[in-house]
Amino acid sequence: MHRFCIRTVFISGLVAAWVAVGSSAASPVDGGSDRGPNLASLGATPPNVILVKTDDQVFDKASRLAAFMPRTAAFFSSNGVSYVNSQVSSPSCCQSRASTFVGRYPHNEGVISQGLGGTLDTRGSIAAYLQRRGYRTALFGKYLNLVPVPPNFDDYITIMGSCDNGQTTEYCTSETAPAWYYNFLATFPDGSVKKIVGNPITGLNYQTTWLGGQIRTYLTTALAQANTGKPFYLEIDPTAPHLHDEYNTKRNMTEPRYRSLAVPGCTPPVVETDRSDKPAYVQAFPLTDPYSYGVVCPVAQRALKSMDDVFGAIIDQVRASGQLSKTLVIFTSDNGLMYGEHGLSKKYVPYSPSVRVPLMLAYPGVFAPGTASAAAAPKAKVSNIDILPTILSVTGTAVDPSLPRIDGRSLVTQPNGHTLLLGEYWRDPRYSPSKPAPIPTWASITDGRYTFIITYDGAGKAVTQELYDSKTDPGQMTNLIPLAAGTPSSTYDVPKWTTRLNAERACAGTGAGVAKPCH
Repeated sequence: MHRFCIRTVFISGLVAAWVAVGSSAASPVDGGSDRGPNLASLGATPPNVILVKTDDQVFDKASRLAAFMPRTAAFFSSNGVSYVNSQVSSPSCCQSRASTFVGRYPHNEGVISQGLGGTLDTRGSIAAYLQRRGYRTALFGKYLNLVPVPPNFDDYITIMGSCDNGQTTEYCTSETAPAWYYNFLATFPDGSVKKIVGNPITGLNYQTTWLGGQIRTYLTTALAQANTGKPFYLEIDPTAPHLHDEYNTKRNMTEPRYRSLAVPGCTPPVVETDRSDKPAYVQAFPLTDPYSYGVVCPVAQRALKSMDDVFGAIIDQVRASGQLSKTLVIFTSDNGLMYGEHGLSKKYVPYSPSVRVPLMLAYPGVFAPGTASAAAAPKAKVSNIDILPTILSVTGTAVDPSLPRIDGRSLVTQPNGHTLLLGEYWRDPRYSPSKPAPIPTWASITDGRYTFIITYDGAGKAVTQELYDSKTDPGQMTNLIPLAAGTPSSTYDVPKWTTRLNAERACAGTGAGVAKPCH
């Protein structure tokens, strides 16, 4: 296992900065009550930031993750903090990624469909903040759906499938060369777009590994600049382990060397023979989906092994440069996925496997074993909207008060996260499945134990209500709402839960002085 070389003087100065930062050091990250460290006031170079965001990776305990991502699991176990109760604002790629970029819920940042990524106001994005701060910013991989040029990045190579955006479809249905993993379009800062053609027999140009090579080349220069005082922000967004078509799963989604790798796979979920307490769209799906947990799950884990190799190589390179102790490292996913739970095999839905994701952070003295963050992590309720304000805190970057308020919370200054986590999704007929039933609009809140969900019709009227107790029913098998009418318990107070959910759906910003705060 690898450990940071922690510089005691640097960390003690950082802690002192948090204590002494006062009212003049930086604009508040969380609406007025919390302050981020102002490293510039110490005469120190702000730390580098590396953010890894996989695609459709479900949450796994560290012991299970270690079976197919051993280097990633070992790094964060030895050096970082892993959050158990981490979920995304919306379990859909574009909506979730937009929220991560700007630290706001979809109802505030406006990206409520996979096709709306180009409308995102990026003035308050992670990259925009850090670029204005003097960082060298870079992105490698998937940005937002159908958006090949990411704003506020100095360097980038974005990836799109060869069948996206009206491009050629020659590789989209080929058994020998499926789109994305072995044939994809790469967009470069000079405006050029190159088709990268791979070989699923030899593994040539396998997307994850190809990106890893591009990243290491970039880091050669970025790390040299960091050693002269210019920090970098590096975002890594591989396609893995996203399933793009059945050909990927049956043959070529993984690298040849890992196609027979022993992985834990997924235990077949309990067959929920009575789903009468679930919304109509759930009842429309088959009772079980052996393909999702028997085939897709283990293949996804094997695809992540390649990402683990890339992650390990990057950490080795940063460590060799002497910059690892000066780098915040974050690992997460844009959403989870259903592997047959409730008979479902997609994301887009409000149940735990779909909204729950890994979130691991490492930074000496802040996100490390023995810190306040580590102590809070087992019970903290955190969201992808917290990543932006957390980065601003660690880098000592002031919030711009002229921009819309941030909904997320800094996990530096508020290590327990939220009192309520909101999830939301709008029916997206063009980009989400319509068979055997379309996924409707829904919203949910969780207080860490109970999860309350409302499904809406096309006019915004509540159709189905669900309430689950994660302590006694972690699989969300029994909807408690049918018990509410005959149970004199405040726990089952449906009007109260509805009021709380409606308030979160209208929230905007956090902290003192906010009219409709996000909790």
